[in-house]
Amino acid sequence: MAHVVVIEDSLSRGLYPVTLTKRASQISIGGVSLEGCLSLLFKAGDISFKTSSKEEPAWKVDSNAVYINARLVPVVGIIKEIVASALKGKTSVKQYPIFKYPWDIVKYHLEYCNENIGYLSGFHEPLKKHKKVFVGQKSFIDSYAVFDTTDGPIVLDKQVSVEAYAVLRGPLYLGPGTTIKAGAVIGPSVTTGEQVKLGGEVAESVVESFTNKAHYGFIGHSYVGSWVNIGGGTSNSDLKNTYGSVRVKIGKKKIDTDMQFFGTIIGDYAKTAVNTAIYTGKLVGVGASCYGIISENVPSFSHATPKGLYEFKLEAALKMQQRMFERRNKEAAKEDKELLKSVFEKTKKDRKDFGVKKKQVEF
Repeated sequence: MAHVVVIEDSLSRGLYPVTLTKRASQISIGGVSLEGCLSLLFKAGDISFKTSSKEEPAWKVDSNAVYINARLVPVVGIIKEIVASALKGKTSVKQYPIFKYPWDIVKYHLEYCNENIGYLSGFHEPLKKHKKVFVGQKSFIDSYAVFDTTDGPIVLDKQVSVEAYAVLRGPLYLGPGTTIKAGAVIGPSVTTGEQVKLGGEVAESVVESFTNKAHYGFIGHSYVGSWVNIGGGTSNSDLKNTYGSVRVKIGKKKIDTDMQFFGTIIGDYAKTAVNTAIYTGKLVGVGASCYGIISENVPSFSHATPKGLYEFKLEAALKMQQRMFERRNKEAAKEDKELLKSVFEKTKKDRKDFGVKKKQVEF
């Protein structure tokens, strides 16, 4: 079996805040990440990761290896095609979809969600009464839950819990250990990582592992990272009042997404307070805390309040991380703590450019 090398290039920075804490190859759409898909095709020892940038030393190319850019959009059919062609020694020139901007995650998620979830359905057995609902082992479905598979299949991985009067609309994939709260309306085109809690309304979105959105409120056409807590009543807008294309501010430029529907990108470890309102096309950084109305991007490790932006101290962020891990019966490893420290240092200039105050947060 050939060796596969996943290359993380410098353009992955264009996906901030998502790639501040994740490799681009760990981003999931339709319930599938590039790394996750490759792990099904190759043994762990046959997959390696390299960084390609001006700051990194050059590395020798292995003629027997399959090289894949980490920003390749993780579509199961495309990945299989690339790997099969490479293993046969065939050389071809094809243009495959690749992530360039954060909102591309939402765009490609919607485009390929049905295809990827269809692939995931093959790992589970369908319900007798619902042939397009596939359920993993030790999952619980309340008898008053409602399934709608008109637009695509519904896949519940192992140990998923669906409470009474929840409405699930396909295509939909719920990762292992995910809980859907009573009365929630989830889908279409929603996928989660593992141990996610969802309540209220969630549509056309990716929600990564260990994130809580247990209460009422709307999240739509959005990407929500790992270890995020969405407070009760938090909602995002995903459509401008003008019905025009959403533009997103990156640095000092506003870039047209060419998307009529686009909500928000929320980085890992971010938090929102009760009744937070996030305007269309806003980026919320890693470890940020949002209160009130979010009408501008929020830099990493910042408190966004009605009185302005205040720095979220690193020590407080590390304590918060430890408490979150403990709630999930996990222990924050040295690598987890070092990652937060690294991102805090890496985003200092962002906070300075945004005028983030370093004094105690005021309410």
